Amino acid sequence: MKLYITDVSQTSINHLRKLVDSVRIEKSRQYRHESDQLRSLAAGALLNYAVKENFPKQNIPVTPTTDEFRKPHLDFTEFSLTHSGNYAACALCENPVGIDIEHVRAYRPAIAKRFFTPKESDACVDADTFTVCWTLKESFLKATGYGIRLPMDSFEIRPFSFTVKPNAPADYEYTHSIDAHRYFGRTYVINPQNYLSVCSADNNEFPDSIHWVSL
Repeated sequence: MKLYITDVSQTSINHLRKLVDSVRIEKSRQYRHESDQLRSLAAGALLNYAVKENFPKQNIPVTPTTDEFRKPHLDFTEFSLTHSGNYAACALCENPVGIDIEHVRAYRPAIAKRFFTPKESDACVDADTFTVCWTLKESFLKATGYGIRLPMDSFEIRPFSFTVKPNAPADYEYTHSIDAHRYFGRTYVINPQNYLSVCSADNNEFPDSIHWVSL
């Protein structure tokens, strides 16, 4: 597995449009605000960077296909993209993978009780732990391909400790009855205001760090 991240505030829409395919450009134009367009383009450009680095014989830019659940795919690797705030991130993996980055969310106990299992909700005691749990949930939804069609409380994250320290990624495993795969997760601290989680099927070998890229 390889993980990549970029700071979108260090680039521009015009520059990023030169690094992606026409499908990504059109997708980015569906966003109303330029900041959202910038993040979408950066995610696509980051995917092309990662593909070029790991699969140098592949033509760039790539054009992913989507399955019946609208999960994007490439025929030579699994991947996942995410973007939030000033960041876009990408995961490449041989196995199904999902990635999610979030700016620290306000802690709302009612939201935790609504979307998380009781034990997960009890483990969310502040904004940081709530955000970590949320990113782990989102990355699982992406890895399975079900997305928001799957209720967040239909699977559970263990251990029930969502405190993650800088330079010390935390590892997790999911309990579920979705399919025959075992799903594992890891959460990284990007900075005090941003957390990134990645989930993979049948693979608990996560990188110790994330590769920073300047697009």
